[in-house]
Amino acid sequence: MRETPVKQMVRSMANITCSKCNLELDESHFSKNGVHTYSICKQCRRIITARRRYGLTQEQCVWLFNQNKCQCCNYPFMDQRQQHIHHIDTGVMGIVCHTCNRILGQETNEDLYRIDCCLAWMQQDRKNPFDRVNPQGRLIEVPSSTTRSTHLESKICRLCKQDLPLINFRKDRRWYRGECFQCAAYLTAARTFKISYEQVVLLYSQINCDCCGCTFTSKNFKAIHHIDERILGIICDSCNRRLGQETGKIANQLNACRNWILSDDDIVRTVWRHAEVSRND
Repeated sequence: MRETPVKQMVRSMANITCSKCNLELDESHFSKNGVHTYSICKQCRRIITARRRYGLTQEQCVWLFNQNKCQCCNYPFMDQRQQHIHHIDTGVMGIVCHTCNRILGQETNEDLYRIDCCLAWMQQDRKNPFDRVNPQGRLIEVPSSTTRSTHLESKICRLCKQDLPLINFRKDRRWYRGECFQCAAYLTAARTFKISYEQVVLLYSQINCDCCGCTFTSKNFKAIHHIDERILGIICDSCNRRLGQETGKIANQLNACRNWILSDDDIVRTVWRHAEVSRND
């Protein structure tokens, strides 16, 4: 039976006791499953999940989630959602912010190489590749002559002029669109970055990342790196996620992550070891 608005208001005003930590908290500290409220608070649920996922003890999880700043870049956490337990194949390495967790990856030599490339690329004097005196000279030529398709299951794209199966076109009710999925994505990028379709095709014709020089793959795909409306090049997804908007904070976090990977100290185990010694004393 559905609760009335009055009962919901009365229930929201009353505090709930967590069945795990036995603390009396208001309803905002508990998650809901439909109309029902969990008997365990959000913090205890996080600890239970971390213990099961990373093989940590109750004391270790509590110590990690009580940290108020990132152990890598030392920027304070704005809320609990920014706390990420950073781990690699060998185990948990510390609790860091979302940005550092994304930059660090698995702390491999490849991750360290991408961090160095991102730092070097940010220091370069880069310009919009289409801000030239004669930008038309950089455009690729799109063939104008087309031949009518003789296959009933295919269609000629109006932009790339290729004869493609109908599965490559979006269908609106009864009709198929004039451009294929690939060209439609190029048109979206052209409208987003306020450049021409030919310029987008020119960007995506590259096979290597402008930042780290790696070859694009289906997993590490191409991305147009831009700051606001200023295009800086086409780079791989790994570098694009690390660079962000290239603010001063990002540069500090990249340097902090680089020092973190190069450091041999196990921050978490060192702090836990000191805590155990102090308790014994």
